[in-house]
Amino acid sequence: MGAQVCACASLSSAKVNRSPIEELQLFKEYYVTNMMTKGAAGKKKGLKESFKDMGGGNDGNITREEMVKYLKKNAYPGDASALFDLLDVDNEGLVTTAEFAAITKEDFIKNGPLMAFKHFIMYNFGSVDGAFKKILKEHDDGDAKLEIEEFTRCLEALDYKGDPEIVFKCLDEDKDQELTLNEFRAAVGRICRADKESAAEVRKSARKNAKK
Repeated sequence: MGAQVCACASLSSAKVNRSPIEELQLFKEYYVTNMMTKGAAGKKKGLKESFKDMGGGNDGNITREEMVKYLKKNAYPGDASALFDLLDVDNEGLVTTAEFAAITKEDFIKNGPLMAFKHFIMYNFGSVDGAFKKILKEHDDGDAKLEIEEFTRCLEALDYKGDPEIVFKCLDEDKDQELTLNEFRAAVGRICRADKESAAEVRKSARKNAKK
């Protein structure tokens, strides 16, 4: 009986392997249900108050230590350190107010971790296929696939400033620890379409406002 209890405890404490999108969605749900609690004045806390609660009140930034400490203390069910990496889009070791606020936006939940990478490859290589071929050339073992260590080395060689591991996990949609050209095309293509749709919405809104 004792062995069974031990096994169950081990299973319950095992780390869940969530995708970046799943982790972001989990935090958004946690934020709405746990952090936006009513304050003393009977009003729900907004982003500004929640940001301060997590450690951003003094210098306008949240460190990894502050985020992990706060979320562990307040029973966040996900991986606090992995969440920090996802929110720290510029990979500078701090979460800013703008990065924190982005978590509430649906397009960030779906596409945020890849947005900076998409801009990087389009600016430097002009196309999705061109970027993948260049990355493969840096790797060059002839198998047309990349594992996470290989992908990381290649992006570092190309002077990518973001977090290659986060990008890889977003691109590797079947979670087989290998990145193919088809996965690369599908994920980055989705971000390009989201960009176009967002721009179209902005233009549509501008036209409506101009008619008023």
